[in-house]
Amino acid sequence: MAQISPALDILRHDAGLYRELDVLDRLQQSLPDGYEVFHSVAWQTAHQGEGRHGEIDLVVLAPSGNILLVEVKAGELALVEGNLVKLCGQRERGIPLAEIVVLSARGHGRSLLLKEAKLGLFALRKFLGRYTADGEPVWSEGELLVESVHRFKGQSAMGVVLAEVDFEQLDEVARRRLFVGMTRAQMGLEIVVSRAAEADLDLSLQPDGFNIGINEGAAAGQTVRHLHLHLIPRYRGDAPDPRGGVRWVLPAKAKYWAE
Repeated sequence: MAQISPALDILRHDAGLYRELDVLDRLQQSLPDGYEVFHSVAWQTAHQGEGRHGEIDLVVLAPSGNILLVEVKAGELALVEGNLVKLCGQRERGIPLAEIVVLSARGHGRSLLLKEAKLGLFALRKFLGRYTADGEPVWSEGELLVESVHRFKGQSAMGVVLAEVDFEQLDEVARRRLFVGMTRAQMGLEIVVSRAAEADLDLSLQPDGFNIGINEGAAAGQTVRHLHLHLIPRYRGDAPDPRGGVRWVLPAKAKYWAE
């Protein structure tokens, strides 16, 4: 029987956790003595002067010294046109790679991202800075489109990853550029924020807390028809009694402590 480390300390209660516990139990019962399985392993590194961090769901260490890293996903999977996709209810979750664009908030002269040939496993398709005799832009060969926010104005994509946002210099022009980049997304938006950028935001806003929420559907108050996140800085004294937080969208449900 494999050894599980560290001892389980359940702080979450969600489908992902229970799937991880199920996999942990199966590994513990099926692997022989000498194997060790570590769960919720935090990692941290540095890349080009910026900190990177994340978590590995499971790390399986064999007596031979070989290591297997496991990312656990809850929910059903389906094979669609050769791709493995996750199902949410009866719907597929995920955006095809061809429908995703990575946008840099910096121009071509300042962007480090736009100078890269690959991003992870994917070759980047990017503007090479020249045009054909017919005036058409010349692109590199690649499977993942990367572009600057400025050049992508007037266009959109199902999924947008917004990167290289200079939060430490978020003047009015930079705010407009950020808004333009965010509104290029039709369905999904991710903003890459470094630890340094997080610290800059905290320093400029100096909030005591945050409310984070998504309005999904007209009944929930959604008026802009693409997925977006509301991040609302909160300060001590900005409300007589802040308890309940986002529950106050339905005042009758807010005072849960009085029920």
